[in-house]
Amino acid sequence: AAFASRSEYVQPVRITVKDSAERLHLSVWLHDGPAVESDARKFRVRGRDTVAGYLPGVPLKSHFHGKLHHVGLLLAPGQLPALGGEQGEAFFDRLRRDDCLRVQPGSAEVLRAAHELDAILIHPSTSPLLREAKSLELLAHLLSAGDRRDAQASFTPAQRERLRHARELLLADLAGPPTIEQLARASG
Repeated sequence: AAFASRSEYVQPVRITVKDSAERLHLSVWLHDGPAVESDARKFRVRGRDTVAGYLPGVPLKSHFHGKLHHVGLLLAPGQLPALGGEQGEAFFDRLRRDDCLRVQPGSAEVLRAAHELDAILIHPSTSPLLREAKSLELLAHLLSAGDRRDAQASFTPAQRERLRHARELLLADLAGPPTIEQLARASG
């Protein structure tokens, strides 16, 4: 199943959610994101982040504020090998090694596919075949991004934060991005 959600919270709102189904949640946050905590976890989702989670029955306390806009896919874990083959199996194995939760910046391909799927989901008259195709395209990009994440594992947390900051600077103004020298100075 694919979904799109657009909400705006002028005042902070706290909501506790729990998925009673055994589903894998894959989402791309297109604008802002929540702070989330449970007994064992605490994390912040920012705009342009992807979230992969498999947490059936775990209550998550979500703190919403701002324009929350995300697109996602809900899958039974057994669908990953059927849809993504070995890549789908490897993705789910890595997710389990990450304690069944992963938040990471979205790649350009993931963000583009998410925006396109969002536009399709907002218009209910769109062809079901096109919705299915765009959902599968987003899934393919999310699975590929998981492969690239393993290659980035050799970076220290400080290096990853500098890279995240540089990425945010580049995405903040696509029409007038900073020079390499400005970017290097600003992001350390």
